[in-house]
Amino acid sequence: MEEKGVIMSNSNEQLQRLSQGYLDASLHFGQISLNSWERLTRFGFASSRHLLEQQRKTAKALAGISDPGEAMSQFNQLLSQSIDESLASSRDLYKILSGTQGELTHLAEENPGTINKSVNEAMESVAKETEKASKTVTPKA
Repeated sequence: MEEKGVIMSNSNEQLQRLSQGYLDASLHFGQISLNSWERLTRFGFASSRHLLEQQRKTAKALAGISDPGEAMSQFNQLLSQSIDESLASSRDLYKILSGTQGELTHLAEENPGTINKSVNEAMESVAKETEKASKTVTPKA
């Protein structure tokens, strides 16, 4: 009977380690998601603030021009700057998103191996302990 208690105890420990692995992976996924959301939110606020400031400067610059040719030249220059800034913002957004994707990919690649290893170890342990228990319970003829 004592052998059966040892088997159950080891099985419970294996299950506990497996559950802990899943819990750790879930918590890590949640942390990555929250960090990504925080970076995207900061990026959005900074972009909005910068856009409003640029619009204010553009309106002020164009309001002071009376010559239509100069206004068109100024407008084209501001448009070119705006496109350059949009490209820079796109690169920054790409960095945030690709960094998050990299972290999630690493998590996905790392954990199946760990979890599969835990499951295999648990199954091997249960098989060995079941074999031991069957030897002690089976009457020898």
